[in-house]
Amino acid sequence: MSRIDGAPSARPRPSLIPGSSSGRSPDQRALAYPLPLVLDRSRAPRYRLVNVGDEELGWVRLRVDGPGVMPLSPPLRLDPGRSREVVVHSADPERNVRLQVSWRRPNGQSYLWSFVL
Repeated sequence: MSRIDGAPSARPRPSLIPGSSSGRSPDQRALAYPLPLVLDRSRAPRYRLVNVGDEELGWVRLRVDGPGVMPLSPPLRLDPGRSREVVVHSADPERNVRLQVSWRRPNGQSYLWSFVL
């Protein structure tokens, strides 16, 4: 890692590769957070987002990226096992449209999942 002037910095950046030296013992490394959502595409252009995790997801927001349109909806809470249906209209959603889902875990951490429809 280098500073703005091009000189190397005194402290190397820790590696994020599993099994590499990150300055933490294996017991201290955080495990990956499993994605708590599944997208059911079987009834396109109606898509169903399902919380398959074991915790409530708060401030769930949906956003279309690309040449698609969907009805505006306020942020919502998605309890385990619950789902939310969204309709996305586009001429070619499988090639041109991405849906972005953001949410907060009960501990306050924020996440973003982006995928092509």
